[in-house]
Amino acid sequence: MAEDAPVLVFLAALHDEVAPAVERLGLEALEAPGGMLAYGNPEATPAHRIVVTGWGEASASAGARWSINTLKPSALVSVGYSGGTRGGIGPGSLAIGTSVVRIRRNDAPSTEEPVASDGALVSLARRVLSGAGFESHEGALGTTPVIAESAAQKSAIGLATEVVAVDLESWHSARVASHAGVPFVAVRGVVDPVEADLPGFVSKLAPGPRPPSALPAMRYVARHPTRLGSVVRTGLAALKTRRALAWFIQAYAAAWASGLKPPDAPAER
Repeated sequence: MAEDAPVLVFLAALHDEVAPAVERLGLEALEAPGGMLAYGNPEATPAHRIVVTGWGEASASAGARWSINTLKPSALVSVGYSGGTRGGIGPGSLAIGTSVVRIRRNDAPSTEEPVASDGALVSLARRVLSGAGFESHEGALGTTPVIAESAAQKSAIGLATEVVAVDLESWHSARVASHAGVPFVAVRGVVDPVEADLPGFVSKLAPGPRPPSALPAMRYVARHPTRLGSVVRTGLAALKTRRALAWFIQAYAAAWASGLKPPDAPAER
């Protein structure tokens, strides 16, 4: 790939979120700093990369910074899991962030420091999802300091703010991108709708990017057997969301690359 070739980078927190996309796109593992994973198609032009950072503020900021400094992207797209904050947003739906805001406290939610998404990237996401058969929503996304585990927390955030879904990374990535002048958009898949509580083990999973062990879920069910249904529902919702994200990443990368191709030469008369 030429050094000045355009590069589209997808940022995710967990390998689990993007594993199907990596497989669909036939991406290879690339060198990345400790604590991160990176995948790409080194020979393709234009190129796309997937960088898996781990979750939370420090990991998301470091991952965005490394991606910008090393991969020199033309655009960044934050993808991954999120929780819905409004009714009618079901598991497996995709939320296009027209902006990303910071929410400093889950228990007293208010928004601050909004970062607007790039209009062209938002329009491309809207076009890709139009008529695709996936439920999609559009609006501000919120980034919280810790996982909004309970229905009560998500409902309170939805009532107090304008956000349609919450995650742990998008605002931090957006802020780094904004300071660097790199176009950014967040498109997140909703795992848990506003009315659903997440199983208690989820917030205790290791924050690193690698695939999680099944042991925490098994131990949780052993201690709380009545919560087995919740664990199963969450697992099925995550599977549905992964599939939606894989489709979106593949379709978005193709649409973005297509938009960069020069027009066909006019036919000779």
